[in-house]
Amino acid sequence: MGRHELTKVFWKYVEDPITTAIFVSAMWNGLSRFCREPELEKDIRIWGREFGVMGMDVLNMAYKESIDRAFGLLDREFPDFGRRTPVQLAYDARNRWFLAHPCCQKWINRLYMGHIQIASAHPGSMRIPDFIKILLSAFLIFPMYFWIHFPSLDSHHGRVIRRRGTVTTPGHSVLTVMKEVDSKDIPLRTTPSRVSRQDTMGSEASLMGSSQNKSFIDDPGKTWLMQLQEDQQKSMKNESRRRLVRRIFFGAMTGGQTQFSLVDRVYLLWTAPVTKFWTFQFFYWMYLLLFSYVTLLPVCSKDFKALIPLRLRGINSMNETNPQNDESGSISSVDVILWIWTALIASEIFFRNYQLIRARQFSNFMTNIIEMGLMLGFLIAYFMVRVLSYQPNLVNAYNARVLMSVGLIYFSYRLIGIFFPISDTLGPMLVRIKYMIGVDFLNYLKMILPFLLAGGITVQAILYPDRQLSWEVLRTAFHRSFFSLFLSQPIYELAYLPECEANRWDPNEPKHYCRAGDYVNENCATIGFWSYIMVIQFMVILKLVLATLLFALFTATQLRIESEADSIWKFKRYSVVMEFASRPAVPPPFSIIHYLVSGVKYVVRGIRRKCGRGEEHRKMDPRVRGRRSFRHDDFHYWKGLVREYLRQREKTKREELAAHRTLDKLVQIHESLNFQTTGLRHLKQRMGDLEAIVGKLSASVAARPAAAAP
Repeated sequence: MGRHELTKVFWKYVEDPITTAIFVSAMWNGLSRFCREPELEKDIRIWGREFGVMGMDVLNMAYKESIDRAFGLLDREFPDFGRRTPVQLAYDARNRWFLAHPCCQKWINRLYMGHIQIASAHPGSMRIPDFIKILLSAFLIFPMYFWIHFPSLDSHHGRVIRRRGTVTTPGHSVLTVMKEVDSKDIPLRTTPSRVSRQDTMGSEASLMGSSQNKSFIDDPGKTWLMQLQEDQQKSMKNESRRRLVRRIFFGAMTGGQTQFSLVDRVYLLWTAPVTKFWTFQFFYWMYLLLFSYVTLLPVCSKDFKALIPLRLRGINSMNETNPQNDESGSISSVDVILWIWTALIASEIFFRNYQLIRARQFSNFMTNIIEMGLMLGFLIAYFMVRVLSYQPNLVNAYNARVLMSVGLIYFSYRLIGIFFPISDTLGPMLVRIKYMIGVDFLNYLKMILPFLLAGGITVQAILYPDRQLSWEVLRTAFHRSFFSLFLSQPIYELAYLPECEANRWDPNEPKHYCRAGDYVNENCATIGFWSYIMVIQFMVILKLVLATLLFALFTATQLRIESEADSIWKFKRYSVVMEFASRPAVPPPFSIIHYLVSGVKYVVRGIRRKCGRGEEHRKMDPRVRGRRSFRHDDFHYWKGLVREYLRQREKTKREELAAHRTLDKLVQIHESLNFQTTGLRHLKQRMGDLEAIVGKLSASVAARPAAAAP
């Protein structure tokens, strides 16, 4: 495990360096979970992060040199890694730094837009939001000529459309006309300079043949080829004018190339992930509105029941014994519609998870299993309680309301997790909110739990010392302590009440030992010194200290994840884009059409397989061969790119090492200079002391002859 440098040597000679780097990074990160030593675990995570950075750097070099090769790599499916693309492999490995690279983000944006482009607003015109353009184009069809741009047949899907026989040539050039003339067995081998004027005019007349083209025969200054070129120029000008008119009124970016038919455009529009995103979101809002409407309806109301009664034996017997529940046996049409809509949403979740299991993608497997379980349980309960109006002994009308309220909360919160991460504004914000609630707020609750427990119990015991222990006492203590986190109202229990003052114990009468309060009524609060002490210390700690701590935690988390929020959001955004790319073109409740068509196709494929035609159809299917294949020089290109990257990396390391050595030498010289300066300072101080001593000795020697003179 300690030979991580050996993996770099092997990585230098692999065929697929980027995918191998992502795989090795995921392998190191997976091995780190089995380490018991913290230092070794930290080192292995560093090694994994280093390989992830190496793969991202090689992609960055390819992105700068040739964007086509970079996109070709991201489109390629690798059989050695389960036919996954590098982007899918990075997502399974949770390498969010690789997905946050501009090349991957541009690839994801192209995947999200499909094969369409949204027309931008002209300067000075009113700006219409993109989702309105997409929704109106998808539902009304005609606005897509104004707001949606499609690629030409020659750029994408051209071979498929040509096989359909729908390609029409936009115009003919001079060379095309000459080839057409040559195909009519007209002698054009002789140039106009080598023929006589009469032969040229005769050829001209036989070529044009129409009364319109015979007018230039009388012009002696022009040959038939010159006139043909002038006519071609005029036709090109007329074509450019018509193209300009089409671009103005229909917004079609033709550019002189053949375009898709109306059916193909509608197909490309509805199968684009961006169209799926907005149509699914639109119908999901409609679903939430219907869900809210049904939740507000009474559980048993005759005004909203359909005319089709449904009777079961158990329900009939129950209605016979209880005539008041006779209306509970009929089916509500609104409930049936909502249940079918919910069932289609659940079936879509089941089908998508089935596809993920077939593709062996288990990144969010437990979350998907929990979601399917909750969805299935809600469908069963909703069908029994609201659709059939079957109410067992444990279920009543209020519990049915609770079921609908919980379901509405779940599906509303589900909207946030599905559609909001695609936004570049709401996505990073959701990342911050997730960390604030999932980490900081939970830690805050752990911190304040002892204070809530102690404060709530002590305040209840001091204010109402004579109240008997019951569930009401516990509920009141919990209500006072927990909701004090969110309410800023004062404690009204510390106020003197007239009805309580009338029941105060007489101070002259002896009070029984078991009576601790000041009032005969045990529901009156005992107000005194200790009551204020307990309430004040609880409120000060709760409101001034712990509330400030919560805001401090939120601020620290926001600063800590500020640099990572963007990469985390881009990682989540890829999963949302891939999810909508794999969804059917029509949203619930119309997705039943997709399931019916898929079922018919499955039956037809089974019949063809039994008849022996499936293998031939499989050979003709271009999807079997993968998405894209590399050119023959791609292996040498990536190998040379890796060597160049490692050479630059070694050069950078040498430069950094030389810089460190230079810095160390400068530090040593600086320390030596400081030492020399300190030595000179001490020497100067000693010289000063020596001069003082010499001065004193000289003064004493000079004083001795003067003293001995008398």
